[in-house]
Amino acid sequence: MRTCVTISLILISMGFHVPTVGIAQDKPPAAKWEYANLRAPSNPKDPQHFTWVTEKEDVIGDGWKEFAERMKFEIKEPSTDFTKARIQLLNQFGAKGWELVSSTEPGQTRYLFKRRIP
Repeated sequence: MRTCVTISLILISMGFHVPTVGIAQDKPPAAKWEYANLRAPSNPKDPQHFTWVTEKEDVIGDGWKEFAERMKFEIKEPSTDFTKARIQLLNQFGAKGWELVSSTEPGQTRYLFKRRIP
């Protein structure tokens, strides 16, 4: 141990940087997030009503095509399959930087999203 300290002192006196362990470093600022909630039908037999809510906007659409248009999503070939259409919508949110945090499905699916605020 004494040898290690002596060598470190010699290196420091010669201008070398000696890494230290256990010294507190500045932490990067905590990430800031914004959150959004999407309510969507759970199955094709339910009313096709969509609601997107953030702190700054509310978008409502009857039918996923109307909802996609109001959200200004670019879906080149809209799927007629219920599950694929839902995935197309989720992919569009991902393309806008939204990450899916959770989802629940008791009657009507609710998705919670977040994205980093720059």
